[in-house]
Amino acid sequence: MDDRSPWIFISSLVFIQAANIFKDVYNFLVPLLQSLNMRKIIVVEDDPNIREVLEIVLSGENYEVQVFSTVDGFKRRVTDVDPDLYIFDVMLPDGSGIDLCSEIKRDVYNIDVPVIIMSAHAKLAEIGHICHPDHFIPKPFDLEQLLAKVQEIIKEK
Repeated sequence: MDDRSPWIFISSLVFIQAANIFKDVYNFLVPLLQSLNMRKIIVVEDDPNIREVLEIVLSGENYEVQVFSTVDGFKRRVTDVDPDLYIFDVMLPDGSGIDLCSEIKRDVYNIDVPVIIMSAHAKLAEIGHICHPDHFIPKPFDLEQLLAKVQEIIKEK
């Protein structure tokens, strides 16, 4: 047996242990760093089916998505998230997406955050002068068109 054999064995074990530690650090840091770069979207939509579809589709496109079903829920949210986009339904059970849009557009911290308004009943001509959304999506909507518009608006930001 060679005098170096124990050292080769020990150095191999050290190398394997270091590789495992590196893998653990990598597996911890990569998702964390990705989440820091994720664009954030806040959705206020009372219809649970539409809300769920938007959350699934937008999350699948690597957006960090927060969803709310009411104006009250939206206003009680933790405000440490700086969104890159708001998507509001017009008719909500306890208020209006138009009012939320107006509030966002007047808020100095959100003035540059784009807003998409969705509605099955209202038309852009009816609400555009009230809250000045960055885009209007009539319901029912095509998911591909919605995604394209979201991507376009976020790229411009």
